[in-house]
This record gives sequence, structure tokens and C-alpha cells, in this order.
Amino acid sequence: MSAPGPIRRDTCQSLGALRAQAERAGAKVVSCTRPGRADAAGTAAARRALVSLSQPARHTVGTVAPQPVPRWCADHLDGQWWFMRRDACAATSGRVDVRNAQTGAWLGSVDYFTIEYAYALPGSGLRSVYQVSVTPWRYEGTGWAGMTVLETGSCRSNCTLAASPPVRHTLVKDVIITEEFAMDATTSAPGARGDVWANVNLAFDVPGPDVHGVRDVQSLPIRCDNALPGNNTAKGCVFAGYWPTFALHYNDPNLGWNAMNVGWAIYTGLPSTLTRLANPDDSKGNGDRACPRGDSYPRPVGYECDEYPFRSTQEGAKTSGTPFAPRTFSFCPLTDQWPQTPVVNTDIGSQGWARCNIPGDHNNAGGQALKAFYLNERVLPSDQFYVVVS
Repeated sequence: MSAPGPIRRDTCQSLGALRAQAERAGAKVVSCTRPGRADAAGTAAARRALVSLSQPARHTVGTVAPQPVPRWCADHLDGQWWFMRRDACAATSGRVDVRNAQTGAWLGSVDYFTIEYAYALPGSGLRSVYQVSVTPWRYEGTGWAGMTVLETGSCRSNCTLAASPPVRHTLVKDVIITEEFAMDATTSAPGARGDVWANVNLAFDVPGPDVHGVRDVQSLPIRCDNALPGNNTAKGCVFAGYWPTFALHYNDPNLGWNAMNVGWAIYTGLPSTLTRLANPDDSKGNGDRACPRGDSYPRPVGYECDEYPFRSTQEGAKTSGTPFAPRTFSFCPLTDQWPQTPVVNTDIGSQGWARCNIPGDHNNAGGQALKAFYLNERVLPSDQFYVVVS
């Protein structure tokens, strides 16, 4: 999934102001940054850098041992943020021009790629990390000689920054400079949630008195919370715009019956995108309507009623607001016993719900699997998620 690309600030457009600033400061040269040329050579350089950054053990210049970047990042070199549930990356081309402070004459330039990687590790609580790598790949002219870059981070929202003091690094062709900025979310109170993101300032300098070019990069906001229903201890962070997937498999020895019911329910038209509920009373209402009890609704010994959409979702039998429209399938041992529950084997639409008597151990395992999914993927009330059966 893509998101709007990183902000590309073009300081070369204000070259006149930079030259005036240089004159006041007694500087001989000025440098400015602007979007780079994402040509074939630059794309190849960025891909080489991403492949290197995806290795668990590698040598990069910086004050930290960086987290390996996912290999799928190398498929997206378009300046956009691409993200999954706990990983996000963006590769953006940039260029630094160096000019004579008095005449404005061009002296040299460096083309580079920034590779930004934001992530939250499972079990890391309210800490997420923004990793910024700079890789110079082309030099022109001579004014770039000795150019350095200084990365300085700051929190923009709902966090404090745990980072090493800024360190200046000399740019060397094809050598990756990486710094990490750990963001500790302040959304720790029970029920709290909020988007967290940081800004990193890249300051490019050449030796001697100069006015440096700067570029700001900003991490993709990540949601950090302490708001999981029924759980007051598990805190964490995810990219909420990426909807996770709850997967069931027909050949699972513990969940195969659940997969049969859910798979046929989706096949016959019920939605595969669901929305989590928070209110236990709503969940109970869904369950009572989908799987009522009484003499008219018998369960074989050792069997329990399984419903879809899940009772813990907005699309459930009651909270969806759909008419009374249950359905079942030929393998479910309630055929011809439960009233007004037709057996279907083709798409009859998205209204209603499916119910099926399945072995009790499978029904219990299915409930536990869904709870674990909500916890591991941090599915909060009103979050949407996918359901697939294979």
C-alpha cells in the first residue's frame, strides 16, 4: 500500500536569499538541495543500496547498527511511502548544488538517495524507529569536495526522541550513511492512542565558511496505543492504514471446520472485509441472533454453533442491521432442523449471516485464534481487516 510521498523541499529556488545570507556570514560558497534525477543510473544505485540495507550484517557509516530494510522496499523507488502493518519505507532522489556565493556560478553537485525506513518491532511497546540512510551515487564538478551531512532528529507528534547526538559524516560515493531515531510514544494512558512521527534535518556542508543546504524528511505517521479492548497491559504501534488479514486454512487440523463455514459464507456473498466492535453487549447480541438457543435449535453432542460474520464485528447478525436472513451449508449438521435457515451453495448476496454447527474444540480454537489476531495486529474498535480462507 502506498501513501503520499516524502516532502521534497527545493531550497535552490531561494538561491538569492541564500546568497544574501552567505554575504552577511562572510561565506564563500552556498549549497542548496532540490529533487534529484531519478534516471536509470540513479535507480540502479538506489536498488544496490536497498539490497545492501536488507542484509542482516553489513557495514554502513553511522552511530548505530541499523535494522535490515525489508526486501520488498527495493520494488518501490518512486518517492512514495510504501507500508505494511509494522514496516514502511520510501526511497527518494535528491541533489545538492554548490555555488559561488558572490556570482552564483555553479561549482559542483552530488546526487544521492535517501532511504527512509520506519518500523515497530512486535513486543517493543510504544517505541518505534525512524531510520534514515543517505547514499551519494554521482558527483559532478569539483565544488562538492569534502562535503558532509549532519542528520538531526526531532519529534513532531505524541513522542519523545531517544537518539544519539548528531554526528557529521563525510559523503563518499556509494557509501551508505545511516542514523536511527527511536520514537517513544507518549500515548501510554489506558485507552490512549495517537499518531507518532518525527522529522530529520539533513544539513549538507562543504569545508570552509559556507551556507549549507538543508532538506527535511519526515517519517510516515504510525499509530501507537494502549487501547486494546480487554487488555490494559499490551501497548504497541502499527500503521493503521494497512488492514491486516485473518487467514484460515481448510487443512488446519484445529480450525478446518471454521474454515469451511467461513469459506462458504464468503463464497455465497457475505463480506470478507469486517470492522471490529468494542462493546461486549453488542457482540453478545450478534451471537444470540446468529446462534440462538432453545429446543428449535439443537446442537449435536460435542458440537457448537459457529457464526459468520464474527460476533465481534460490526457486520455481525444484529449490529449490521440486516433483515433476518440466516443461511447454512450442506456439511453443517443443522440441515432441516433449524427453522428458516436455507441451505445454499451459490452467491445469494451480502445481507444476513451464516451459521453452522461445528465440533466444539474447533469453535473454541477459532475464538482464541481471532482474539490472538486482534492482539497481535492491534485491531482496535472501528479498525477494518480482511478475512481469507485458503
